[in-house]
Amino acid sequence: MKNNLNGLGKAIFTKYTQLIYIDMSSCNISAIDKSAFEKLTHLTELNLFDNPMKTFQGNIFAPLDELKVLHISHDLLSTYPRDSWSDVSNLTKVFTYGGPSNGSFAEIFSVMQNLKFFNSDYKHNMLHNCTFSAFKSTPLEYLSIVGRLWAIAIHAFSPLRVLSSLIIPNQDYLILSNTLPALHVFENRQMDELDLSNNFRHYGEYVITTDLLAFIGNICVRKISLTGNGIRLIDAAALQKMKYKHCLENLNLNNNDFDYHQAWLIVDFNLFTNLRRIDFSSINGRFTNNIPIQKRYSKRCTLDHLDKSLVPIQTCNMEDIVIRFPSSLEFINASLIHSHTSSINSITFKGIKTLKMFDLTYSSFYDCNYYFHGLQNVRVLNMSHFKCSVLNPEFLRSGLNLEQLIMQSSSLSIGLKDDHHSIFLHGLKRLQYIDFSRNAFEDRFRISTFKSQLDSLQSLILEGNLFTSIPLNLNYFNRLSLLNLRNNKMAYLTTQEIDALEVLFEKSNRTMTVLLEGNPLVCSFASLDFVEWLFTTKVKFDTMVVIRVSKTMAILHQQMQFTITCEL
Repeated sequence: MKNNLNGLGKAIFTKYTQLIYIDMSSCNISAIDKSAFEKLTHLTELNLFDNPMKTFQGNIFAPLDELKVLHISHDLLSTYPRDSWSDVSNLTKVFTYGGPSNGSFAEIFSVMQNLKFFNSDYKHNMLHNCTFSAFKSTPLEYLSIVGRLWAIAIHAFSPLRVLSSLIIPNQDYLILSNTLPALHVFENRQMDELDLSNNFRHYGEYVITTDLLAFIGNICVRKISLTGNGIRLIDAAALQKMKYKHCLENLNLNNNDFDYHQAWLIVDFNLFTNLRRIDFSSINGRFTNNIPIQKRYSKRCTLDHLDKSLVPIQTCNMEDIVIRFPSSLEFINASLIHSHTSSINSITFKGIKTLKMFDLTYSSFYDCNYYFHGLQNVRVLNMSHFKCSVLNPEFLRSGLNLEQLIMQSSSLSIGLKDDHHSIFLHGLKRLQYIDFSRNAFEDRFRISTFKSQLDSLQSLILEGNLFTSIPLNLNYFNRLSLLNLRNNKMAYLTTQEIDALEVLFEKSNRTMTVLLEGNPLVCSFASLDFVEWLFTTKVKFDTMVVIRVSKTMAILHQQMQFTITCEL
């Protein structure tokens, strides 16, 4: 709020008895009258962060029977009158900052019998064995600690008997080998989340041994995040020896620095039989360059004679890579993984059954002159920033059930020039959304480019190209309802294009939207029909369309009607 309220008197909220949320953070409050909240019987959330008030003068929370969420200084909360602690017994969420002065959270937390969520900006360098003693009888399920930790005592989390989510991010000074052992108290427990993101960087411990990972592996946890920890090495046997591999559903390892010894890590993702989401984006560029490549064989090997359960990754020769993923996966983020490998014939993904999203942004090889196999069960594929100036027309032939294809900035204007028979999108009959933004297209597409999508395509994104007119014949599409042509080189729409858009509007039986913002639209003799149409059509446009009239600019809002005189 950042007001200057100083003190809160007893009549301040008399007219606002129905309030359910009040934010009085940074309001320079130094005192609160005992009766200030007397009329706020419906209040459920109160924020008192960043005020100079040092102590409570009375039981001000007594009237707040519905209060569930409190944001407050820890040291201020610790001064609440002991004989009125029952006033906070219904709290379910508490956010604090500052303190505790003695390294242990205030005893008032012991009466919060409904507290499920606690977020603390902790001001000490160490979590002691006594830090959470006050929570021994609380049903705390979610704990987030931010601040500047240096160490965590071995039994610090012992009082947290039902904790399900532990979030300790951005602690550069924590030491890996002194932090993971503190998780031993959760052994054989079921947990929802363990987030240790962006830690451990100051002291340079970047190796997770089998013994250290066991402190995580002995917990039946659904979600693990170790992102941004600079991890370079995980012992080969560490993931295999995790006790509760079957519990893991979400694994985030992005923004680490895995070196070339870690290629086997992709192999072991297959051990997590219930894994739904995996993120290993932005890992060190040398990682993919060192997926083990066998010597070239005169006879190409096949997978038929291999034990696929034991060897989820096979490289049968210098040109073929096969990667097996758990069949349970729904989301894979493998973006920003750079490789300089150029001799490749195909990449085959095995095991994919119901993959909703496969993000490969910026993870291109030297070119796109190879095949992707195993995309039959992928719904959304993002291959933006691929180097497709050299493109195999059958690059995506296995993506028969793709619903969304995103290939921004992938040099497709060059790569598709030689696709004379429009093979690239052939057979992808379920595509509803195509994004070819910023590919430097300037020529019209071939009539047959989208022939397999005429009955499925709903959204076509062509933003940031070099088109001077609509680059395809709209008459053939049956369901197209969004055409994004922003930031191209179009001066106006022709009568033929206008008519086609009106037909699409009627045909799609829904709202038709055309986005033209950022084009150098002009008002001239040639564009008179277009300008007039803007005021009469039911087709929707951007919030603002700008048209040049002589040397001035006219702004046309669809909700407003006025006369424009074009320069003839």
